[in-house]
Amino acid sequence: MLESIFNNLNTENGEVAVLISDMKYSPVGLAAPEVLLSQYSTDISEKLGRQKKAVCLIGAISDYLDKKGTVMTDKSPYYFFVIGNGEQVAFMRNGISTMLENNKRYIDNIESGFDYGVPTCSFGIPDNCWQLNETTPTFVGFDESANDTCTIKMEVHLEGYRWIVASEQYFKNAFKIKALYGSNVEVGKVDFNIKNITDKELVRTATAIAEIKIFNMAMDSEVLEWTLELPDTDYTLFSPYFDGAISEADVTKSYSVADFVKGIFYGGVVNKTLKPNYILISKNS
Repeated sequence: MLESIFNNLNTENGEVAVLISDMKYSPVGLAAPEVLLSQYSTDISEKLGRQKKAVCLIGAISDYLDKKGTVMTDKSPYYFFVIGNGEQVAFMRNGISTMLENNKRYIDNIESGFDYGVPTCSFGIPDNCWQLNETTPTFVGFDESANDTCTIKMEVHLEGYRWIVASEQYFKNAFKIKALYGSNVEVGKVDFNIKNITDKELVRTATAIAEIKIFNMAMDSEVLEWTLELPDTDYTLFSPYFDGAISEADVTKSYSVADFVKGIFYGGVVNKTLKPNYILISKNS
């Protein structure tokens, strides 16, 4: 099925393919199912590795009805597997995830093959300094005689990444910042502003508003280096559906999908490390 999708997908025109399935692997052949399943991750990695496309697996739950129409469970997992170029896959990821979350059917999303480039941010009103201009990450006029701490408010844009990054636990682990010339820097309060629908359209905006405190400046100027180390392979939220999955017949579990996820991250289909960004803090005006 993946081969058929790749053969008919034209990403040069911005096309995106979406496979909707329970993603349970049903191996057939002379070899025992256990033997074929052991090769599954490798097979998936080889197919995705040849294509070098961005991919995203979005988990959802639904009612599962038996032949008589009786609901056996209201939490049967299934998946949307999105393939294409990074920008288009991210757009589809946000749209599909939004619709699922609005209907209380969303589990999580996980992705690979992205080149996120440099993380971006904007700034709020600082304390004990001021921003040189709106387009430059330069803050001047830090007056230690008035207050030993300069505080800037970074608004880190997260809509381009996995949704779990826009939560306090994951953001604080992902957000890395350091002073290059010996000053002290700390991350204070972090708030989030998340909108999955903007101007009545399926356009996600997600921002972490972090207080960055700089003190004990070693010199008159300091450079802060910051980036995001994303939780690429963390599938904690999928675990209730992966753990204990030993049979295709179990409609509450995702048999073999954990092996599929492992295959996504084998064979060079990885997210590229985000490049660092920089902020200048100066005591001079």
